[in-house]
Amino acid sequence: MSRVVRSSDAGRDLAEIACYISNDDTEAALRWLDSVDRLLRLIAKNPEMGESVNHLKRGLRRYTHGSYVLFYKPQDNGILLFRVLHGAGQ
Repeated sequence: MSRVVRSSDAGRDLAEIACYISNDDTEAALRWLDSVDRLLRLIAKNPEMGESVNHLKRGLRRYTHGSYVLFYKPQDNGILLFRVLHGAGQ
């Protein structure tokens, strides 16, 4: 089974983004978190989906989800999510 491991930075990123979205619409924040979880499970099964960003860190990949970019590294049994950042300027 493919699994998703979140770094402490990624967990904090997700919490801060959800909090920001919930300031306008709590339900939208919950939907966003759910969509990220579904996407992460899909990426964990297909880790080559994202774009390679070896110039940032060897083996690192990124996948854009709406306004946000998920940075992750494939692992033997899934992925390690490093960060989730706003895509402006990426």
